[in-house]
Amino acid sequence: MRKTIFFLYGVAAYAFFLIVFLYAVGFVGNLVVPKSIDSGVERGLVASLVINAVLLLLFALGWTIVLLSTFMIGHADLFGLRQVWLNMRSRERGPDGFRMPAFYRIVRHPIMVGFFIAFWATPLMTVGHLLFAIATTAYILIAVQLEERDLIAHFGNAYREYRERVPAFIPFASGRRTSTRGSVSTR
Repeated sequence: MRKTIFFLYGVAAYAFFLIVFLYAVGFVGNLVVPKSIDSGVERGLVASLVINAVLLLLFALGWTIVLLSTFMIGHADLFGLRQVWLNMRSRERGPDGFRMPAFYRIVRHPIMVGFFIAFWATPLMTVGHLLFAIATTAYILIAVQLEERDLIAHFGNAYREYRERVPAFIPFASGRRTSTRGSVSTR
């Protein structure tokens, strides 16, 4: 019975996350939700249409990067679904191996890059949106430092070597970057 409760809690927590995530997309992107971050007056026409079209594409790219990146590293693991499922079935989770799938060969934190694009790509930077973008950017920059500390503790030299070769956020930003295919050992 206890395992069933843990499992149901994990699934409910994920469902709640999914609802909040979709609402956040609507809130930041001014889509469907009743109140968005940019409630304000719209102006201009031709320039606004071109700028809005480009920014809408960037916005869609930002959220697509976020979602695809979660699947590249294990969506069910990232959101706890695998853990509650394994617990429900009385199975242990195996050790994590260090991997660098797709986007992770270009930048170390593609999920955060997607968030940066989604939060900053806007045709109308209201004060509320600016405050939101600054605060979330600061939060992400601090959180990434803590996450990398944990990744080094968990993966050791494999992550240190990866960190030396692959830039954190801006693709090809570092001259030290070399091919990462098969060059980092896994556990």
